[in-house]
Amino acid sequence: MDYAKAKKDLLTDCSENCLKFFEHNGYLLEVGYYNLFKQELSKARENFIKVSDSDIRAHWGYFLTELLQGKISGYPSYFELRNFFEIDLDMLVKNYLGDYVQTLVNYSDFLSQFNSEINKYIARVFLVNGYKNYAKLFFQKAKDSFYNDPELHFLIAQTQFKEGDIETAQSSANTCLKILPEYWPAVKLLSDLS
Repeated sequence: MDYAKAKKDLLTDCSENCLKFFEHNGYLLEVGYYNLFKQELSKARENFIKVSDSDIRAHWGYFLTELLQGKISGYPSYFELRNFFEIDLDMLVKNYLGDYVQTLVNYSDFLSQFNSEINKYIARVFLVNGYKNYAKLFFQKAKDSFYNDPELHFLIAQTQFKEGDIETAQSSANTCLKILPEYWPAVKLLSDLS
């Protein structure tokens, strides 16, 4: 087994074969994620902390395990949330870890203090995974907390377009363009809507 196969296995089957590969080769970050997906938060924390000084993703993983346990001793950075939150939330959804997803969603107001796009990230994960009603709730929450985000209004317009709500989609795309004129995805969407 090579790294690419082991990583694919971690993200799909999460079998013991990938765990053995990661342990044997000293990939503690990946071992931590294996533990996370197996709901072994204490083991995940132990592995993340060992490499958290040299690996920003491990630092985030350590914070994530604290958050999931409700034992927060530090804060995430804007960049950790921007780079890892959405990806990890999506992986938790895909691994059917609903309790973890619910916990992260419950912390959305807290996390928004460090990155105001959190609700948009949550909405996008729900949308991609087929939970449109939850996505709509978090799109609205995102509008309430960070209205002047052109990408947010574009995503809302795109969703409305896919649902066949052309008039509302045009309105949302126009709102996007009021915030950031010539935002190409919104310009293209409006062209498609015409």
